[in-house]
Amino acid sequence: MPAHTPEALVRAAAPLRAVVDAFLDGEEDAADPLERQGRFAALLLSLASRQGAGDGGNGTRKGGMIDWKCVDFLPSRRYVRKLVQRYASQLEERGEALEDDGLAALVCHFSMERGGDVPDPTCPSIVSFRIPRSNGAKGEEVPQPKVETDILHIRTYPRHNDVGVSKVWEAGACLAEYLMQNPRLIRGRNVIELGAGVGLTGLVAAGVAKAKVHMTDYTEASLCNLAHNMKRNGNWLAGRGVDTTTVTVGRLEWGEHDNDQIALEVGNASEPPWANSVEALSKADVLIAADVVYDPAVVPDLVATVSRFLGANDNERSAIFATTFRNKDTFALFKRELDGKDIICTYDNSLDDLPDIFPCYFNQPRSDVRVCTMKLQNDQKPAT
Repeated sequence: MPAHTPEALVRAAAPLRAVVDAFLDGEEDAADPLERQGRFAALLLSLASRQGAGDGGNGTRKGGMIDWKCVDFLPSRRYVRKLVQRYASQLEERGEALEDDGLAALVCHFSMERGGDVPDPTCPSIVSFRIPRSNGAKGEEVPQPKVETDILHIRTYPRHNDVGVSKVWEAGACLAEYLMQNPRLIRGRNVIELGAGVGLTGLVAAGVAKAKVHMTDYTEASLCNLAHNMKRNGNWLAGRGVDTTTVTVGRLEWGEHDNDQIALEVGNASEPPWANSVEALSKADVLIAADVVYDPAVVPDLVATVSRFLGANDNERSAIFATTFRNKDTFALFKRELDGKDIICTYDNSLDDLPDIFPCYFNQPRSDVRVCTMKLQNDQKPAT
């Protein structure tokens, strides 16, 4: 797998070890310790946003000194603090002196900052990814300027107990890369996503293939965070020619889709009403889902929802799943349920050729992810 740049790793909140190694061992053209340390500090500050402060403005006091209270670090203050501490510790182990003034200022600031490492489930992390533009021909990249609208920002809550908001999951990243490689599968079509989580896959589907995407999940935390990420990336979508009104969020509980779920009153009352997911399910051409095969208790309802979708009308429909192989018994149950509904699952074995966009495969490699397309056998209607 190609190495990611230090910037890409920091943006993705990659494991600290991977980021530090990329800086200390990967920058062969920056053998001088002072230059390497300067690049490290400059990158962290370049990704931070600063509010006006004092006489200096732009997060600085008079005289050019940084007012640290006005610096908003990305992906999060906690992550950057721990990264700086790890980097400084590695310098000490290598016998290198802390020479760069910018890095010294960061180390000094975080050493004096109060507050421990007690996990806070309400503390967000904003991960971001630079998404290449595609001409639609096998996902080939088109040269593009590095402008803000080409960066996708995703809010996560790494210490939240709701897995739907905690991170970008491996299969979600893989499915996004798969759709970037194969935009023809969804280009211009109506797409519904099950278990959308933080929204990365659905937003990429809309942005790279101009698909009309309805992202669904069930919990209050996931829905509110989905709505936030959809709104936050409005300019990113618009910059790619997407009508932002065609990207929506709604509640859908697997196995329960006979009642009208028009609006779910959750979160801030100022949020727009949730779109009708039952209606979206009936009108969609393609269903996508990633990392949803993990709990045996919900597999039957999940497959029932897929079966209902595939057999809802006479149009040719398909479902595209990306699943991370974790438990063979759960996958065996999933296969039995699919067989019982006459659903054929065809796996794609060409994942080695996918673009390597998202540094999200540190817990499990992308080789553990399977991507398959589902259709009803012989175009049969599902049993009721």
